[in-house]
Amino acid sequence: GWQAIAARRADAIEQRFTASGATIVVVDGRGAMEDGLRAARKLATSVEANGGALLFLLSSGEIGRLDEVHAAGATHFLASPFGAAEFTQALRFAARHVSRMGGGESAAEQRAQLLAGDEQWWRWSPREHRLEFSPALAARLPEDRRTPLTALRMLDKVGRKAALQTLRR
Repeated sequence: GWQAIAARRADAIEQRFTASGATIVVVDGRGAMEDGLRAARKLATSVEANGGALLFLLSSGEIGRLDEVHAAGATHFLASPFGAAEFTQALRFAARHVSRMGGGESAAEQRAQLLAGDEQWWRWSPREHRLEFSPALAARLPEDRRTPLTALRMLDKVGRKAALQTLRR
């Protein structure tokens, strides 16, 4: 029942987390502890601001670095070796943390509904050669700006590059 969003690149990771609407972040520091700590540090403020949880995965050989993991902003950790059952339980604990921090499950559901109504996203349909916008984003764009080319022109250089890479994928 979990919807996962994978992010392998560290660039703009905090913005991508915020835009995803996720409430739980899993940072896998196993075999790449420094990269994991760097990612956790980048995400910590956004996770906290959104009442989220940051689950940090680390190798059992790195357990002596838990102070660094905590200082980087993790709210939870799980050390390997672990299986699917342990990982699922760690996610459930993180979800309970998010729910409690946000005023309980009903408050979290209400926030999710509000965010969904205000989501600004676009989706390219390669089969139909059509660009689809969320209602919130479409309301901000004039009718003549809802084509791929004009939408790309509205982005700055960095945004245009990211959008083009996404479209190519």
